[in-house]
Amino acid sequence: MRRMPRECKTYRLRIGRLVDGREAFAKAGYCISALGGYRFVEVWVRDRQAYGGMKLYRERNYAPPATLGYREMFAMIVKGADKRVPGMMPIGIAQQLGWAK
Repeated sequence: MRRMPRECKTYRLRIGRLVDGREAFAKAGYCISALGGYRFVEVWVRDRQAYGGMKLYRERNYAPPATLGYREMFAMIVKGADKRVPGMMPIGIAQQLGWAK
């Protein structure tokens, strides 16, 4: 029997830079939908002209931890540090990083 993903108290966050030098962060999360919940990973890059000082770079849905897709998304941040955070919205993370005001 396959186990369904479940919401966690904290999620992985990696803050650093992409290969091209842009500031970025990757965040794991959990989405509750009508068809059932699923895990996802998003990579956001700093963009001073975008709303909130950031824009979505990549997103991968149905990416539980330890899968290849999950690892690839976090591997995009080459120079970074890992943290555990509660289910924060990306705009909250951008504000903490000083990207948004």
